[in-house]
Amino acid sequence: MFNLIWSLHKFGLYINRHEEQSHRGHINEQYIEYAKSQDSRLSLAWVRNLCLAISVGEPAHEGADLAAAVEMIENTGKPCVIRLSDTLQRHNYMAAGAGVREAWDMSRKAGDEWLARNIAVLNRLSHKPEIVRWDSVLKHPDFDGVHYSFIRLSETNAIVAEALARDVETFLAKRQFGSNEERAIYEKCSRAFLLEETAGPTIFEAIQLRRFLSRAITGNIASGQNAGCRRNAARA
Repeated sequence: MFNLIWSLHKFGLYINRHEEQSHRGHINEQYIEYAKSQDSRLSLAWVRNLCLAISVGEPAHEGADLAAAVEMIENTGKPCVIRLSDTLQRHNYMAAGAGVREAWDMSRKAGDEWLARNIAVLNRLSHKPEIVRWDSVLKHPDFDGVHYSFIRLSETNAIVAEALARDVETFLAKRQFGSNEERAIYEKCSRAFLLEETAGPTIFEAIQLRRFLSRAITGNIASGQNAGCRRNAARA
């Protein structure tokens, strides 16, 4: 989805601090080799939290590649959130012929299996990672509005529309189709996949911000209570 994201960057519309700064702080398959460099700790020194975005079914997010990314995260000494894009993959299952409910169940099961298969690697992290699955994004009260905004943008802005079309064509070029009808189905599902994948990180950021504020408020209350207890004890 490089073309789509790049076009949205030009308008400043892709609101996600991890992926806006992807060439510095976002962890994905492009950084596997970089993860092995001696400079990784220094290059990520300014980042407070890391995001490891997992596309279930992507070979680069398994095995040695995943282990290298986890090693890079561990070397920074920083906490990490795992964004598991499991039910996002239902669009691919539907393109292959699955019904909506079946595709949802299949993609969720694939996410369960990914976690079971890779939990030993994730457990190498000193800071236990927080795992946010795609359903959390879809169930967010603001998702429909944000998603619709990206859909409308793709329909009304020529640059974004062209970028989306290029990304869809890149995906379709990797496959062989038995008929024009089959190709049209894959094209429709690919478009739906990309628009949802683009809207999702904005909601993910909202989820993370809410959790951060909740923890900060709770921490401040707890600190205030402890301070009050200490003052009362001193007066006594």
